[in-house]
Amino acid sequence: KYTAPAFGDDGAVYFVSFDLMAYALDAQTGKVRWRTNTGNFVASSPAVAPDGTITFGSFDTQIYALDPERGRIQWKLPTGGPIYATPAIAADGTLYVGSSDGSLYSIAPDGSKVNWTFYTGDAIRCSASLGPDPEGKAPYLIYFGGGNGVIYALDPDGKRRWSLDTRVG
Repeated sequence: KYTAPAFGDDGAVYFVSFDLMAYALDAQTGKVRWRTNTGNFVASSPAVAPDGTITFGSFDTQIYALDPERGRIQWKLPTGGPIYATPAIAADGTLYVGSSDGSLYSIAPDGSKVNWTFYTGDAIRCSASLGPDPEGKAPYLIYFGGGNGVIYALDPDGKRRWSLDTRVG
């Protein structure tokens, strides 16, 4: 098990596991509500969208979205490489997830399209976080680190606000 759980408003605990399965467990009893075969290894922790959809990335390069009631795949969207990172989800349901192809992806809440990508030049294995915009220009900034040793802060439209190269003394 490489992932952390996520929690639904319906009393479910969601896990994805290296046994190629995603699970919904009842938080009170621990009983399995459903399990879904992901078809590939998953190191990304699940994240729960505002509408309850469970999202995670897979080594098969796909971002998955599962129905919280039955665990059915609602949609999946490919990136250019295996995904280690957990999606960060904005209040409007927009997903932000890094891929080992070196890009951070902004994905529409329904998985219908990639809004934009931000290329770092090296694999992204850490999860992004949505945090405050100290300047108050945007509702949040997207913070993440790349395999190139650079820490980034992006606006919700994908423009770099700032970056810090940690390799420079």
